[in-house]
Amino acid sequence: MKAVHDVYELAKTLVKYDESKDDNELNRCIFSICKNFINFPSLEIVEYISATYYEKCPCENKSIAFIVGHANRQHFITDFSALSEIYFNKYKVKLVRKLLQPLEKDSILVFEYSEEKNCYIAAGIAKEKKMSEIAAPSVYYRVNFVKYMQWTIELSCRKKETELALPSKEKTQKAIDQIVVPLLGYKQGKWVSYLEFKSKKDKDIDDVVETLKEKFNITSLSRLKRLKRLLTQIYDCEVGTSCIIFKNPRHAEKEAELFEEKNRAIKLQKPTGFTPMLIKTILDIDGGVIFDSHCKCYAYGCIYDGILTESFKGDISRGARHNSTKMYVNNRHCDNGLGKHEKGNKPCVGIAFSEDGGLVVYSN
Repeated sequence: MKAVHDVYELAKTLVKYDESKDDNELNRCIFSICKNFINFPSLEIVEYISATYYEKCPCENKSIAFIVGHANRQHFITDFSALSEIYFNKYKVKLVRKLLQPLEKDSILVFEYSEEKNCYIAAGIAKEKKMSEIAAPSVYYRVNFVKYMQWTIELSCRKKETELALPSKEKTQKAIDQIVVPLLGYKQGKWVSYLEFKSKKDKDIDDVVETLKEKFNITSLSRLKRLKRLLTQIYDCEVGTSCIIFKNPRHAEKEAELFEEKNRAIKLQKPTGFTPMLIKTILDIDGGVIFDSHCKCYAYGCIYDGILTESFKGDISRGARHNSTKMYVNNRHCDNGLGKHEKGNKPCVGIAFSEDGGLVVYSN
């Protein structure tokens, strides 16, 4: 097995993905990545763990966090304080692999750095959402084991503590006071761009969010994250449905009233923020759903069918849900078929979700 030791070569591989950089910028990217890998654990051991089966199970959908400092243990699900110290070294690969096996997808095995021992020691098990509190104020690395011999590396830190000169295609995701920097991935024996590990679902949803961002001129990161969570929850229900998202809440309200007036939808008494229970409830009813760009729901069980217009061209290869969604969005930019007194020109985006996965976006 070929182990990777040279972080400099690793960094050079990563920056090749942005050809717009000149030599000075490339060198700055390489230096920055190398500097922030100083406290990263042995890549060789990470590689061995990714290749180690446990009772015939490959290392898939498991994560390890390496805190460059001490962990805040009060947020642990399981605290390893009472156990013998488990070092992150080549002699403990099988034991670390064993600890990873029972973890759920949203749980993480946490190691903290010991200056006295000059190595990482297992500290406990935590939920993903608690990691910023457990690690604060320290920097921590996260290794996500995707499949056999495939993993990704992220760096999480306080914005003021670390500034990474990363290539433009590796976008930094900013939180209130924490940033998560996707560094890179390892796949089929070589280092690759982190972006290559996105699933079809993630790519589909990210494309929709990007469409909404550009179409509606959304600049708020928290708003984009809410839209992504909404779309993910709908996608994960694995039902055939469609939704229309209006830029303007007033337009969403008027359309919901019009649907109710024509007896073609169930209108909510007031716009309601989405929850997993609400999503499941409204998707149990046949028909589409109306949201605004702030993720408020206005109506469900919507029947989108309307009149055909000269500008509309359907797609016989698609089903009724796709064509109805496409026609409805098209009609928002002309005299619509629900009420001839109502003019269109209401910026909106329609998304048709397939029962077997996948989605299609329609915008006017």
